[in-house]
Amino acid sequence: LSSGDKVAVLKVEDVILDDQTYLDSITAIKNDSQIKAVVLRIESPGGAVGPSQELYSELKQLRDCLLYTSD
Repeated sequence: LSSGDKVAVLKVEDVILDDQTYLDSITAIKNDSQIKAVVLRIESPGGAVGPSQELYSELKQLRDCLLYTSD
């Protein structure tokens, strides 16, 4: 990482019933070209299948975005 690069920390906490806050954070991370890495902290017992699956899918896309756009 160079001096201008950033590492984002994404915290997933509590029961996952609504994924919109997390999805908004993932979108913001994707749109910030200075973010080169993400630390994912999960403190959750799980949650609803739909939001959990959507969050998982978006995290995989974020991983691919960061892997294939890094310099």
